Amino acid sequence: MRRPLLISLLIALFALPGALPAAASQSSSGTGDIPPQLQPPEGQHLVLKAIGRGSQNYVCDQATGKWTFRDPTATLNRHGRAIGIHYAGPTWELFDGSRVKAAVQVNVPAPNPTKDIPWLLLQATEHAGSGVLSTVDYIQRLHTRGGVAPNGGTCDPASDQTVGVPYTAVYRFFSDQ
Repeated sequence: MRRPLLISLLIALFALPGALPAAASQSSSGTGDIPPQLQPPEGQHLVLKAIGRGSQNYVCDQATGKWTFRDPTATLNRHGRAIGIHYAGPTWELFDGSRVKAAVQVNVPAPNPTKDIPWLLLQATEHAGSGVLSTVDYIQRLHTRGGVAPNGGTCDPASDQTVGVPYTAVYRFFSDQ
């Protein structure tokens, strides 16, 4: 999908009624509810907290009849305003022009793993631009709601092709600078 189309779709998604996710009402300012293995290394400090709202996208594997994760598509919001997007890579891109791509380091099941995607600690692998994300070293995905593949993970190869499952999450970005 071309990036301008992706941005248009994400902005349209954000404009839907109820665009402020349930995750926004949860307290995550402290670290007491975050598993210790998801904490970034010593010396990292929080530079940005954003609410992601969008979909976890799956494709039906024709050979196995199981949904396979393809990519996320989400807007990043802060104080009720869209500040960026999240897409395949996984990549986060802010409207200030900065971008970070990361790789999963730790994966912990969400408190309700049958409905909610896992909580993650990711480490940055690439940067672009000179804004907020240009110095990010670690990213947490927390307080997820939704996003799990439907039907227990099974699909019908004859009729199912792709599906986007709505989700919300709190993203916390850390830097040592």
